[in-house]
Amino acid sequence: MRAVCTVAIVLVPAIVVAGTFTLDQAVSTWASETTPPAYRYALTDLSSDGRLDAIVLISDPDYCGTGGCTLLVIQGTSAGFKVISDSTITREPIYLLREVRSGWHTISVLVAGGGVEAGQALMR
Repeated sequence: MRAVCTVAIVLVPAIVVAGTFTLDQAVSTWASETTPPAYRYALTDLSSDGRLDAIVLISDPDYCGTGGCTLLVIQGTSAGFKVISDSTITREPIYLLREVRSGWHTISVLVAGGGVEAGQALMR
């Protein structure tokens, strides 16, 4: 059996450590709101292109339910950030896996509640 190397993603509350202005803009645009909903984030290079990307867990109650909260994967670009993926029913812990598919690292998230069997789900 092959061992899988993982790195736990530690999400920082945007309200404690303000997200970058362009990250706030990307989240606001995604949410269609003038100010972003409360969120926690981690910056890392998910696509090995030398730019920081963002893993964002929306913590605002309007974006959470019994199954968890909304997770955004946001690509860093020369102009700022661009949301490339969103997923509901996401919970911590969130792991960045060594595996790369289609140029992006695989992310593992906890899914539970809302009628879903609890376990880690791979986001590829």
